[in-house]
Amino acid sequence: MHRGVEDPCLALWPDYQDAIGILDYARRFHCALPPATCGQRHRGDQAGIRLTIVRHLRAVLDREELAAIDDARADGMQWAAISRLLGMQHPGSAMNRRERLKAGTERPDGRRTREARKRISDNNH
Repeated sequence: MHRGVEDPCLALWPDYQDAIGILDYARRFHCALPPATCGQRHRGDQAGIRLTIVRHLRAVLDREELAAIDDARADGMQWAAISRLLGMQHPGSAMNRRERLKAGTERPDGRRTREARKRISDNNH
């Protein structure tokens, strides 16, 4: 899309494997795409691409965060320490975060609620 509008900043385009860099580029150089003559629909398409990238990054980061929490707990780290690392004040907040992450990774729709996690656990017993 950026090539098609002769984006003058295209030389700054990150490596295709750098999803965060691509998202940052798309946000910073949004005005380059599309040209003003293309109309609002194309600008919405570009914003939609950014939202898609965010959704995929969130899924990757959620899985990584869940694995890190589980590894920390398996190695004996207390919930209080984990909550501080996550920027939370209460150990229970970190425990709830883990449950929401777990629910989101187990559900095809990605819903991250404790209730969704509880329903999955109830159905498996």
